[in-house]
Parts: sequence; structure tokens; C-alpha cells
Amino acid sequence: MKKWLTAFFALAAFLFALSVALADEAPEITDKCGFKSSGTKFKYTQMTDGKYTTYWDTHEAKHNYLQITAPNGQKIYGLYLCFRSMPDAYEVQTAHGSDWQTVYVGDTEIYHAFYSFDGGVSSVRVYVPTTTKQVLGFNEVFAFGEGEIPDWVQRWEPTVEKADILFLVAHPDDELIFMAGGIPTAIDEGRSVAVAYMTYSNTTRRSELLNGLWLLGVRNYPVIGNFKDSYQKNLKTQYKSLGGEEKVNAWVTEVIRRLKPEVIVTQDEDGEYGHPMHKVISEAARNVWDKTADATYCPESAEAYGTWQAKKLYVHLWSENASLFDWETPLSSFDGKTGMELAIEAYELHITQKTSGMSVTKTGAEYDNHRFGLFASTVGPDETGGDFFENIDASAPIQEVEIEAVPMTLPEEELSPVEDEISETKIEVIYVEENNQNTENAQSEDPLPLETETTGTWVETDEDLAAILPPLNAKGYLDEGEFVYSSDEQGLYIYVSQTLKVVIRRSYEVPDKKHAFYCFTAHVWCDTEAGMLPQTIFTNPEKPRSTHDNVKDIATNNKVVFATSTDYYTYRIKQTYPTGIIVRGGQIFYDEPRRNPPTMPNYETLAFFPDGHIESYLSTEKSAQDYLDAGAYDVYCFGPCLIRDGEPTPYIATANTSYNPRYAFGTVEPGHYVAILCEGRLARSKGVQMKYLAELLQREGCDIAVNLDGGQTAVFCFMGKQLNQVDKSIPYGRKQAEILAFGTSEQVGDYEIGP
Repeated sequence: MKKWLTAFFALAAFLFALSVALADEAPEITDKCGFKSSGTKFKYTQMTDGKYTTYWDTHEAKHNYLQITAPNGQKIYGLYLCFRSMPDAYEVQTAHGSDWQTVYVGDTEIYHAFYSFDGGVSSVRVYVPTTTKQVLGFNEVFAFGEGEIPDWVQRWEPTVEKADILFLVAHPDDELIFMAGGIPTAIDEGRSVAVAYMTYSNTTRRSELLNGLWLLGVRNYPVIGNFKDSYQKNLKTQYKSLGGEEKVNAWVTEVIRRLKPEVIVTQDEDGEYGHPMHKVISEAARNVWDKTADATYCPESAEAYGTWQAKKLYVHLWSENASLFDWETPLSSFDGKTGMELAIEAYELHITQKTSGMSVTKTGAEYDNHRFGLFASTVGPDETGGDFFENIDASAPIQEVEIEAVPMTLPEEELSPVEDEISETKIEVIYVEENNQNTENAQSEDPLPLETETTGTWVETDEDLAAILPPLNAKGYLDEGEFVYSSDEQGLYIYVSQTLKVVIRRSYEVPDKKHAFYCFTAHVWCDTEAGMLPQTIFTNPEKPRSTHDNVKDIATNNKVVFATSTDYYTYRIKQTYPTGIIVRGGQIFYDEPRRNPPTMPNYETLAFFPDGHIESYLSTEKSAQDYLDAGAYDVYCFGPCLIRDGEPTPYIATANTSYNPRYAFGTVEPGHYVAILCEGRLARSKGVQMKYLAELLQREGCDIAVNLDGGQTAVFCFMGKQLNQVDKSIPYGRKQAEILAFGTSEQVGDYEIGP
């Protein structure tokens, strides 16, 4: 009897726990909601029927919207949008009385987007703010009540900025049929996975590819090209239909430079069953293999993303250095399912392909989706085989090496003159007897000695700093002369004059074990009454928007004490989207607000004023002339604003969680500036999340702070020396048209590293 009761209560507890778990899942309430729009061609049911093959569209008009109202007595806690027709801009707004308040600015690059509403809302709408005529349309819309959102609802992270492996294919489902379990197997190994498609074919197939990738465990949004899908009789006419071979090669080059994969996997040179689009993507990958590291090849993408050389390129069914890959081993991250099983399940979500005659098990078996050959490698041929990452140490720093092609031999690359440009430096310390010397290679990929990998053991308090500084006047400056102190061992850099004080600390931040990084925090005090202000200095004042150079060289040529990169707006000049609000030296360069910026940058501004304070507004909140009328002399455009009134902005709650190099700028009070640069994508520095960057800014006492361009753009220079490390392929960062400069000194250049 006792055993029976024990079993009964155990079963009851299990059923109760199960019922609680089931009750915790948010119910879908779409079919109970009310719908209203500014105008439509089709019935609302065509976006609520669970079929991605049907859709709902508005007429082409200004200020289109779709409004969803919760059923009586209920609220909407989550909204999942699967776009068919993406406008140039959209906002997600919630009802507040008779008014609408924008709670999210949509990312127009992500076609499956989820939005949550704390506490629930009675009515929500997707609104198109543009004044030009636009179409708003959806394949599917899902509304949810209170509870845990189901796992199948996609919550995409931004496209990965540094991939371990890139699967490069022509069409949706090619990654499943011909590469089978490659994607989930790499994810199970903890790899950073990127997938790129030349074409999405049509909007239904785009949704199907997103659904399939989500099931495979991909969480970073894929790269989806805009090439028109077709099936031509030969390669020549296929290239012609795509805009030419150069256009295809340039796109593949940009994808590789943007994603920076260690390994690339692409399709068969014969197009598996002869499909010319498959042939094109395979040929393009092989054509640009060694060209992606050449800055003179496709210079626009080199300027935007830097150069890159992958370590290995695998081609499906390639005969040389070929091996079989195991997609039948159970994967722990997927409850024991195999890679092959997952590929089959993902292909089931490609509903439109059920009548195509293709399948993972049939077509993939005929064109063996286990077999790949190593076309080229910088790390030698595979010996064991069956492992895309054989001979690759994921923790090792990126090295520039001779490219050993398999089976062909490529010419030896010319190594970057890093050893010549980054060398020992000496900074004279005025008023200090000891002469500090830098014995560290500033661009070395080796971490600094462990004893320096701490935060502030050498100057924890103002008293510690005072022991280093010479006597200062009541304003905190010198009465005469200048003081310079530079110690790489301590990670401390100081400059003081009659109107400027700069204190830069290097710290080793460890927010978690896997993502430690080096952080450079600069506090700058300017005597604004004496006219000392941050200034924009151009590479070439006669051509301020078109001549570019390294931040270090611009700073040295202009004798700048402390210099940083800016908002890199010149990259946006070449794009189809607006450049932003750009003011330099009281002159309007561009007055092009973006009404629907992507998640980041969101085009929020950073405006400098003569009294030393800064301001930040949305792209559309003020015109360039408004800033000038208010007295601003420089206006940068990047964003988002991370700190306002000393507190993190609402953006932080929805900030992307990727780990990247980042740079932010703010003030503690007028004339007291804070600049923080966090390294990333390096062996010694894995990068920082936006939320943690905001915490750093708040920790330094910022009243207001704005994110500026990070990645390979972010650079700090002190007395002509670059302090932070950037990817070795582009050691001095992207070339800039300008720098943000603090003070000048004739000593700058005496300690310059390299020529």
C-alpha cells in the first residue's frame, strides 16, 4: 500500500508539474484578435492561416499600418511577424489612449521578427512612417497571450560578425540536401555558424529557409542575396542573368570579408545534378579564395569590412583530399538526434519543395552529401579527414601564412609589415625621474602578462593617481609646461597641460570566462573657458569626405595628444540608405535622417557644444540646421544612445547580445569626457556585449553616452601611438576621413611607432 501511495503521489506530482509547464506556454490568440489596416488587397485570414504560401498586402500608399487588437479581457504579450513585403521603414507602436507610442524601431533586414510587450497591451500596430508610398505585407502574423513564447518562434540575433564556418549555397534547401548534417554538427561542437544564400527565390521560400535554419539551431540571421533565381542553359548565360561574373565574385568576396569565416563549405563544381546556379556559387568561391585577402580586389568591401583569408575551403564532391563526414552520430545539443535526422526535419519545413522530387535522403544520397574535398588550405592537407576544423586551433591567433592550395599551389602572400610598424616605443616622462619604456609589441596577439590582467591594482584611487601626477592648479591643470606619462606595463597613459588633462587606463574585463577582453577607458578634462574642446580633424581638409588614412597617421601628422575614430559616416555615403545628420566645424555635410534605422546603428546623434556638454537625439528628432541653431559645432551620427541622465536607456533591454569590439563616448559633466574602447575578435579579447558596455559607462559616472562605430573602425591613439589591437589583417583599423582629437603637443611623433 505504501509503495502504491508513493507511486501515486509521484505520478500526481509529475502530472502537476507537466500541467504547470504546459500552462506556462503562451497561448496563440491570433484568430481571436481584431485586425484593422490602412488599406488592403486581401483578407486578413491569409496571414493568419498558418500557411506561408498565402499572404496579405496593403495597397501602395503613405503611412500604411496593420493594427491588431486583443480579444476582450485579454492582452497581447508577444507579436511574431513574418514579412512578405518589407517597407523601407517600420515601427511597432502600442496604443496609449488615443495616441500611439513607438516601442520598437524595426530592423528591415530581418524578415521574421518577434516583439514582446511587458505587462501586455490591448492594441498594437505595425506602422510605416515614410512619406513615400510603400507596401506592407505579411506571409504570417502570430499574436500571443501571457506565458513562455514557444520555441518555434524565431528571435534572431544579428548576422554573426566573426564566423567559424560559412556554408555558402545558391538556394534555400541546398544547405540541407547537399550538406546534410553539417550545420547542426558544427553548432553541437560550439562553432559560430553562418549561412549565406545567393537567392531566396521568392518570399515563401525565404520564410521556409528561416524556419529550417531555426530548427537546425542557427540563431544568427543568415546572409540572403538578391540575385534573381533562374536556370540557364550554360554558365555564360547564367552569369549574364545575374549581372555578370564580376558582380557575383564581388558579392561572394563581400560575404567572406564581412563574416570572416575560418572555414568555407560550398557546392559541387558541376552543380551536383548540373544546376548552373550551383556551379556559379562554387566557381565564385574558388575564384576569390585568395583574392579576399587583397585590398586592391573589390576595394569597396575591403574598405567596409577589411580583408580576410579563410583557412580552408571545402567543395562538395571535390575529388582531391576528399573524405566522408559523419552525420549519423547523435548530437547532445539536440536531444540525441543526428545531423542527418535534423536535416530531414528541416527540409520538411520547405513545404513548397514537396513536389520537386528532391530530398535529403534521396537526392543527397545520389550526390553523396557526406563527401567533401579540401580545395585549398592555409593549414595543410587533412590527414584524418571528416572534420572541417582539422588542423585549426580555434583558440589560436590569426596568422598570415603562405596559402597552400589543395591541389593547386597559390603564390605566397606578402606579409603585412607589422614587425616594422609596431615596435618598441619610448615616452619621456617630464617631472618623473624614471623613464618608462614599452617592451611590449603593441600588435602582438599574445595576451599581456597575467599580473597586468587586472582592473586597477596599480591606481585604484585618486590618491594613487595623485602620486604619479605633478602638482596641479585649482582647475586641475598645469600652470606651465606639459606632463607625459606612458607605461604599457601598468596600462596607464597620462597627459597634462595648461588646458587639457588625459588619463587612459587599460583594464582586463572578465564579464564571463569565455568573453574576457581588454578595455581602454579615457577620461579627458578640457578647459572649455580657454577654448579647449574636442575637435574633428580631417585627413585632408580640402577633401574632408573623400581622403582617408590611418587614425594613427592622421593623429601623428597633426600632433594630436589623444585621438579616436569617429562615426565612419563616409562608408554610408556609398550606400543606398541615408548618410545621417552630419555636421563638421559648423558646416552641414549631410542632412539625411533615417526614419527607420536598423537595430544598430540606429542613427542617434552625438552633438558637441562649445560649453563642453553633448546631446543625443533620434535621427528624425532634429534637423542639421536645428543643431546649428542650438550652437552645436560637430554632430556625429551612429548610436544608439546607451546612457541618459546617468541611467541605461530602454535600448539596453533589447540590445543585441553579440560580442564585438565597441567604442562609446560620453560626458560626466560639461568638459569632462569619457571614451571607452573594448577590444574584440582577437585571441586576447573576445569582445563585449552592448549591455556590458553600458555598465562600463555607468561605472565611470557618465551622465550621457553614445555608442560609436566599433569593429575594425575603433582605434585609440595616444601621443602618436596606437593603444588597442585590431585584427592583424588590418592592424591600424579601417582608414578614416577624420579623427576626434583632443589637444596637440610638439612631443607627438618623437615616440611614433614605425615609419
